[in-house]
Amino acid sequence: MWKKRFMGILLLVMAMSVTGCLGMTSRYYYESAMHELEQQNYDSAKGEIEKAIESESDKKEYYICRGMVEVGLKDYKKAEEDFKNSISDDKDSKVSLENNKNAYRGLGIVNMYNGNYDQAIKYFDDALKIKELSSIDIDILKYKAETYLKNNSYDEVEKICSEIDKIDKNNSDLYVIKGRVLLAKNDYDKAEAEFDKAISNDNMSGYYYKAILCGKKKDSENMIKNYQDYMDKDSTASKSLVYGEISTYMVKEGEYKEALKMIEEGLKESKESGIQTLKYNEIAAYEGLLDYKTAITKSKEYLKDYPDDENVKNELAFLQTRV
Repeated sequence: MWKKRFMGILLLVMAMSVTGCLGMTSRYYYESAMHELEQQNYDSAKGEIEKAIESESDKKEYYICRGMVEVGLKDYKKAEEDFKNSISDDKDSKVSLENNKNAYRGLGIVNMYNGNYDQAIKYFDDALKIKELSSIDIDILKYKAETYLKNNSYDEVEKICSEIDKIDKNNSDLYVIKGRVLLAKNDYDKAEAEFDKAISNDNMSGYYYKAILCGKKKDSENMIKNYQDYMDKDSTASKSLVYGEISTYMVKEGEYKEALKMIEEGLKESKESGIQTLKYNEIAAYEGLLDYKTAITKSKEYLKDYPDDENVKNELAFLQTRV
């Protein structure tokens, strides 16, 4: 749940580096793209940044922005190309070094999501070696911690916590990171205590991870309560994404009618992030209810939006044998 917060840091830095030196047309489209990106409206952001690039194609900041949009769209191949093409050999220009730092950061994120954890760490370290933009060093360290968490390298996560602590002892995300390590180790009581510390320090993502903890304990009532607290109290929360996670849990537990209620609420949010998961779970819920005709209809609607999803193609073929 750090991603949106971190995206905002990146966009602020990028905006600062280009303000005052862009033509009005490209600047307008660029800033519009950044706004849409912060709102997680990735398709809209993609359209705006393409216009900026068409207007002024030599600005590496634009390609970094487009790379982050493509990360949001899960088009990691194109994102990687944009980030790599944004790296300059110029080691003297402050702007070039700042762009390089953001590009290495982006490459780290892409590789993290692709499961290339060693490569991701290398790129994050490359970014941290650049002294410019020290304001985003903690952000990069958190992504390193996220990568090590995904790779179950908990000792490395604890080392990063020490690094963050040296920079900012009052960073409330430290409680979240420590809690996630304990959660991964199934030490639920200590994990919950860390998440409560985060909440006490106005970090509402503590509610999000308490919800995940409750899910692991099969406590669906408190899971939903903590998810709701997270959505109510964290203005950056993507509600469609959260409802997607709740519905995934409900489908796995065979609570198909409750899942459909969560899906309905999530689809009302009309955010691009989380929508695919919601629509995927909708198919599974109707199949679980043995309503194959509706599941077929939902599968066809899904494939209009996500035509490359082989899992749903295969599922549709199976469902058609059931009617």
